Amino acid sequence: MNPVIALVTSRIGPPLGLSLVRLLPAEAARRLAEGLAAAAVRLRGSPVLEAIRGNQAVVRNLPLNHPALELAVREVCGNAARSYLTLYRSMALGRAALTAACSIEANVRQWLDSASAIGRGVVVAGAHMGSFDTVFLSMQERGLSPQVLSYPNPRGSYRADNAIRRRYGLDLTPISPAALRTAIRRLQQGGSVLTGIDRPDRAGEWLEFFGRLAQLPVGHARLAQRTGSLLFVVACVDDGMGAYKIVGAPPLEPSRATDARTAARRLAQKALNVLERFIGERPGEWLMFFPVWGTPEPPVS
Repeated sequence: MNPVIALVTSRIGPPLGLSLVRLLPAEAARRLAEGLAAAAVRLRGSPVLEAIRGNQAVVRNLPLNHPALELAVREVCGNAARSYLTLYRSMALGRAALTAACSIEANVRQWLDSASAIGRGVVVAGAHMGSFDTVFLSMQERGLSPQVLSYPNPRGSYRADNAIRRRYGLDLTPISPAALRTAIRRLQQGGSVLTGIDRPDRAGEWLEFFGRLAQLPVGHARLAQRTGSLLFVVACVDDGMGAYKIVGAPPLEPSRATDARTAARRLAQKALNVLERFIGERPGEWLMFFPVWGTPEPPVS
């Protein structure tokens, strides 16, 4: 097993990272993060690295043995290190640093404010891009305060990450019947719910993603359909100035179709189509460490 990835993805990984950025000068912390990322790639021998390689092969439309994928894996690992460094540094420095670490495009903020002004619920569907954890906290610091639906039964670093998120006041609710009932009430009252839609989900539907079928979540679409809420697709990307920004597309309206399952599936597919554009423009910033397609198959004909 790759010892660097084993450490980073263990339960002690996130609290250790948070402690180190508090203790080390900024430049030393940056060099450490970059060094760990480089070491992880050199050591190989990890399902995480294989998942990154397979995912990048699909989004870049390359065969699995293409030499460019070596650079792609390095780029993803480097961006992941920078993402966590930004998150932990911002947490250590406080609220002002959290706000400065991640801006929101003016049009995205306008769409969200417009929905809030008329009491319309908003489901925010995101990708694992950039410093996506900073998105949650940045939205909270700007008064948007979404309920974040996370994956149930988290293990290793995911469980530790969730504990840190709650410590900083995030309304984090692992998906369960109770959490979904809370989300429905919140949306019916004009509130917001945020969740990721690009991680493989055995309980999801088979949807087309980058020309191939993948089993992905549809719960966000079902929530929008059931409550009549708007569905926003967003991503967190590098702003080119040492921080991140939240970008998004115009909101998707739920259908009035009577077949709820079909309507939700179609809405989920529309959201993925939007997400493809964000990921396709910046594949090296897509920090997906689970194999979305398993072994990449030929494109859907």
